[in-house]
Amino acid sequence: MNSLQNKTYILKNKFELTIQEEELDVSNLLDNEIVGQTIYSCVSPGTELAAYQGFPPLRPGMQYPRLMGYCNVGKVIKVGSTSTGVSEGDVILTFTSHQKYFKIKANEVIAVLGRNIDYKLASAVYLFHLGYMATIESGAQPGMKVGVMGTGTLGYGTALLCNQFGFKTHVFSNQVYLQDELKADGISFSAKERIETQSYFNSFDIIINTSNSWEDWFLSMELLRKKGTMVNLGFPGRGLALPEINPLDSRFFYDKQLTLKSAGYVYDGEATVSDVQFSLKRNINYLLGLIAAGRLDPKRLISKEVKWEQLSELYDFLLIRGTRKFTGILNWTENA
Repeated sequence: MNSLQNKTYILKNKFELTIQEEELDVSNLLDNEIVGQTIYSCVSPGTELAAYQGFPPLRPGMQYPRLMGYCNVGKVIKVGSTSTGVSEGDVILTFTSHQKYFKIKANEVIAVLGRNIDYKLASAVYLFHLGYMATIESGAQPGMKVGVMGTGTLGYGTALLCNQFGFKTHVFSNQVYLQDELKADGISFSAKERIETQSYFNSFDIIINTSNSWEDWFLSMELLRKKGTMVNLGFPGRGLALPEINPLDSRFFYDKQLTLKSAGYVYDGEATVSDVQFSLKRNINYLLGLIAAGRLDPKRLISKEVKWEQLSELYDFLLIRGTRKFTGILNWTENA
């Protein structure tokens, strides 16, 4: 095996998604390199659909062209001479983009998957990770009253985790078609425009805000009790005009002595647990364990599965609002 005919998704400009074909040289691997073949890749809708639509980038720099995707489950088909922890035939989770084959360093493998887990479901595990980090950053404890603002993929997954961890979970969303299934799980639900001030304001220990809108930012502050904590998973104001009210207005931030946090960064190295408790790989393996045990169900996030050639169609499907849609899966197997 000297080379492989690779197929990689490249976004050249907004709505201009292409498949780039090129030879991937695998003849002389570095000692610590491995080669994999993708089985499933999962769409990270917040990141990918924003880029697909041409939303402003989060950081300065070249916006296009760019690779798309980072939730990949593949099979190891070749290993370098000193690669450790990974063997040919292993099925692995990596941050590889949507592409047929990949060549990475062995230490870039996030997890080696056992046979006790559905590989398709495992490809979606990272969609729960930011919500998991938000619960850690918030300091939430069982019995605390935790609100989740928004029920996109990130918010919905976060609500499932909060409920799993024993918090008094309450979702605020205008996607009212989700309320019955969430209430069946024991998760309270309120449509944002129907909130009664006396019933909900000043009562939440924690709000996990997954929204970009300024309206939801201010609503989150109203909902929090004194000394409450808001953890932001969204990007307040992204692509929007500046609000008329100061986002740090003293009646919220000072009078209520709120704590505002962001969540997302996680140590991705190989430190021991005695030095770093919550590392990327440990977190992902913990969440994979919840999935394997049936305590966390990614099927509830997967709205559609398509053949690998149909990523554009999958993006267009996910962009249609008003019905229950979260993420989708690309199937890269020959018999898909």
